[in-house]
Amino acid sequence: MGMKEKFTNAKFRALIICPFLLILICLLTFLSSCKDIGSNYKNYSTVNGVFLMSNDKVKKSLAAYCEWDGDASNREFTVPDEYGGYKVKCLGAKGNPGFSGKPSPFSVQLPYEIDGLRVFGSYSFVPDDCTSANTFDLRFTVNIGKNVSEIMWIRKSALYAYGTYSNGQENILKYYNMDIYFNVDGENKTFYSQGGDMYYRSNGEKVSYC
Repeated sequence: MGMKEKFTNAKFRALIICPFLLILICLLTFLSSCKDIGSNYKNYSTVNGVFLMSNDKVKKSLAAYCEWDGDASNREFTVPDEYGGYKVKCLGAKGNPGFSGKPSPFSVQLPYEIDGLRVFGSYSFVPDDCTSANTFDLRFTVNIGKNVSEIMWIRKSALYAYGTYSNGQENILKYYNMDIYFNVDGENKTFYSQGGDMYYRSNGEKVSYC
């Protein structure tokens, strides 16, 4: 067998083997990523206002969101370094908890009622009837632990409407402008904070908020 024929056979085998190797690598990557989805974060509880979930398959935990109880004297939350025996590495849910779908954002969730007024939702724009007289600022501090290295989605600020409902009509009485001041642990190797915002240590870019 000549050198040319040997080279041709080797080239042919490479053309056959390489695609299979590529498919195998992609399959292994896919199967690995399938373990790190919302439906696998089945252990959960609220600890000091932070909704936490753990995943035994990938041996890590996440902080899905914070829940404010309406107590004006308590507007600070701390994401712990560990939960359920695993490090808390992620902010925001990976898909809706227990389901597939769009990840839910890490944010501070306001209660259903404040001072007897019920929530009617949030806005991505400022309504015409939103004025300085009926708008109240709510600033929260969220302390981020040293182990957080992933962010799914963060809602840093939002405008919520509260009011009453009668005779089939919504009567908006107050707007609450929610904003989060982030404070990242100095030992965190992925993020740092400055002026209440989060930044990537790798390039100094600010984390994008929805």
